[in-house]
Amino acid sequence: MTLWTPDSYTRAWNFAADAHRGQRVPGMKRPYINHLGNVAMEVMRAIAATPTVQQPDLAVQCALLHDTIEDTAVTYEVLVSEFGPEVAAGVSALS
Repeated sequence: MTLWTPDSYTRAWNFAADAHRGQRVPGMKRPYINHLGNVAMEVMRAIAATPTVQQPDLAVQCALLHDTIEDTAVTYEVLVSEFGPEVAAGVSALS
């Protein structure tokens, strides 16, 4: 079974945390990164339960970054530059 890599996770987590700095989960006082962490946790649980996932790092990065284009100043082009075209396309598809 192939799992996600910690470096890939941490890089996307830190990028998302910076992009969403100051944002809160709607209707709550919790930082928005909590929402992104919960989404990523669900994706990671699915990956661990499904040994045939072909690109687990891609899935986890997209989960962590899924709101960056629609809810922050981050553009598609920035995601391409930082994470590559596959991640940018995945985030765009989720936006």
